[in-house]
Order: sequence, then structure tokens, then C-alpha cells
Amino acid sequence: MGFQQTVNIENAFGIQGALYDNGPVRSLPYELVSASAAYNVIGATAFTVTSADTGNSSASGVAAAGGTGVFAGILGNSKLYSTAGTSSGALNPTMALLNYTLGELFVMADLIVALPNSSNIGDLVCYDAMTGALATYAPVTKFTAAFLSTGTLSVTAVSVGQLQVGMVVSGAGIPPGAYITALGTGLGYTGTYTLSCTTAASIASEAMTAPSLPPVAASVTGLFYTPGMLSVTAVGSGELAIGQVLYGTGVPAQTVITGFGTGVGGTGTYSVNTVSTFTLGSITITSDLQIAVPNATVYRFPSAGASGGQNVGVIKLTN
Repeated sequence: MGFQQTVNIENAFGIQGALYDNGPVRSLPYELVSASAAYNVIGATAFTVTSADTGNSSASGVAAAGGTGVFAGILGNSKLYSTAGTSSGALNPTMALLNYTLGELFVMADLIVALPNSSNIGDLVCYDAMTGALATYAPVTKFTAAFLSTGTLSVTAVSVGQLQVGMVVSGAGIPPGAYITALGTGLGYTGTYTLSCTTAASIASEAMTAPSLPPVAASVTGLFYTPGMLSVTAVGSGELAIGQVLYGTGVPAQTVITGFGTGVGGTGTYSVNTVSTFTLGSITITSDLQIAVPNATVYRFPSAGASGGQNVGVIKLTN
């Protein structure tokens, strides 16, 4: 064995589910009862309250991964639990807990979590309504557009984020409170949109902004090919975004869009995180509704490769 040649300046970034520092912490115990126990992943899943525990009136209650109800918290504190391993063996390591486990859900903490995509400090946090899987999105969408006096917004470039119905648009000459009421040819990126206002005169192309919303659900037709690429040939509804979890016959669990190729919300190519070799012919592919985690932002995110290739970051919960 040779002599050690290098020493890291900083220690490893951390393990998902662990607390990052000694800041304020608030959490509650919940009985975890999700649609699938595979969704109960420590440091990667948001939960919502589903019911009170009728067997114990003093218990905090029951929570499920994902959902659209009251936010219960993010599952953390990996050192707290005894696990039953995996289907391959009781001693196999796992970050997923069995249903009916009592889990600690954090609503206030600086928590280390696993994320499906690279993030920037200040990004907002959302979760998949079906699985509870965490993702992030830019707090402000920035784009270049012209506005016709009749109410049509013509977007020629999007530098940050993704446009959606309901977003309030700001720009020189745009009336305060104007928002996107409908999609035209644009599906989140370049194309046309309808605004809720008209103006006396058209507005020439200029920089505009809009507070971001979590990505919407989508249904598309596409095929998968290696290595880790999705080709979308038609969009039935919604729009695709980085961080969305994808579903379809033969699509591996937790397949997530990690980057744009030629597609930017509609038809075209996308990178996905699945590393195993698989191909699928043209199928219907869907993504779930994404829901914002209340008062949560990305607090720390290491540089590429700093966490062994994993997207592990710190989110600040301030509920």
C-alpha cells in the first residue's frame, strides 16, 4: 500500500437525512403509511397528513409520501431507525422504511437531502404528488419577449425557469398584476402565451420576469434510448421540466428528467437519470403534479463531483 498523496480540505458533504448544522429544529413523529413503502426514503421524501391515529388520541397521526393535503414534513434522521433490509436480504443497506414505521418528519431544519438534479443556492423546493420525491426549481423565471396590444406575449428566449399559466409577468410597460391565462404555441419556453391584459400600444422585445411555480403534470408520447435519453415526439398535455419523475409501461422507478437536449418543455430530447441500459419504443409517458414545499429553499449545494456524483444538497426549512 502506497503513502497517502492528498488530503481533502473539507470533509465529506454529508449523508442524506442528517442535520447539516445546529440551527433551530422542529419535527414531529408520524406513522408512515404510503401507497408504497418504496416511497418512504430518508432524506428524499416529503409527506402529508392523511388521518389522525384513532388508536392513540395523543399520537401525532398518520402521514403518507406525497399527497395534496397538509404538509407534514420531510423524513430525516437516518440514525433513528432499525430497518428490515431489502427483498434481497435483511442485512442489505437501505434508506427506505417499511410502512407503519414511526418516522421523524422535519418542518424546520437545515437538512441534507438527495435531489434528482443539480441546484443553485436559493432555488425553491417541491415534491412529486405521488411519490413525495423532492426536486427543485428556480424562484424567478427570466425570459425575453414582446407583447402585442391585443394580449399576446411572444417569447423568443428563456434563460431561467419555465413559463406557466397563472404566472404574474413583470416588464417595462406591462400593467401590474398581468398574468398568463393560456398557452399558445409556447409550452413553458419559446412561443406565444395569452396575458390577462391589453395595452394601448405593443411592447417591443425586452427582458421580463415572473415568480416561478412548481412544474405542472404532463402526458407525452416518446421513446427511451441509451445512454439515458428520452425522445418526445408528441405532447398531449402539460409541459416537461427538469426534476419531473416519469412514469410509463417499462419505465424504471424514479426515472427523472435531469437536463434538456433539443426539447425545452415540448417535443425533442431530454436527459434522464437512469443509468441502467434500457430501451423502450414509443409509449405514453406521464409526470405527476409537483407541489411546493412550504418555506423551503436550497441552502447549500456542492460543486459537481463533490458528493461522489450524487446530487446531495442542504435545504433550509423555516416553517
